[in-house]
Amino acid sequence: AANRVAGMLVSMSQETTDIEHFRTVMRQGIPMVLFDRVAEDLEVSKVIVDDFEGAFAAVSYLIGNGRRRIAHLAGASSLYVSRKRREGYEAALREHGLSVRPEYILSGGYHEEDGRSGMRSLLALEAPPDAVFTINDPVAIGAFLHLREHGLAVPGDIALIGFSNNPNSALITPRLTTVNQPAFEIGRQAASLLLKNFIAGNTSPPPVETIILKTRLIIREST
Repeated sequence: AANRVAGMLVSMSQETTDIEHFRTVMRQGIPMVLFDRVAEDLEVSKVIVDDFEGAFAAVSYLIGNGRRRIAHLAGASSLYVSRKRREGYEAALREHGLSVRPEYILSGGYHEEDGRSGMRSLLALEAPPDAVFTINDPVAIGAFLHLREHGLAVPGDIALIGFSNNPNSALITPRLTTVNQPAFEIGRQAASLLLKNFIAGNTSPPPVETIILKTRLIIREST
């Protein structure tokens, strides 16, 4: 039909927990490619970054700078990216002989206000962290603002690392150390996979594949 959707490029909402509506689309034979925030259980092609390795590199850098009490303001465990970044955080601690302390891992949202509230909770601990790795840059910026409003220095008192290289990460002072995601390349690869589906058609759809792109640690003044 002329009005039928030809295909879908999908990055899941940060709040998504039910993926049944995606299965409905798949049953209708509409090609779909997931990118960035994906659902592992859906048998479709995906383009993601190596969230585990990006988190591992960030936390390893903090440890190399002498930080030992490293907290993680995490995302919801229902999202693949949140789980992988937390796994990378924990693996880096273990790799360097540090214990994973449950009180230093706070699961929350993905926005600036979540960073503020998370940092408030961390500062209330008997032994507050000396560094924080956050699920993304907006959370890191919220944490930074809370620290600044309470007279604590970044990185003097607490070092901060975000994830995503949001444009705002370079606008605060000190500028935020973060993990860069190759956004343009994610989009290019996702569109390429969808085009493969269009060309093949329903008679011989291409095999499902997952493309994993590398991240890059961008070191700035917050660490």
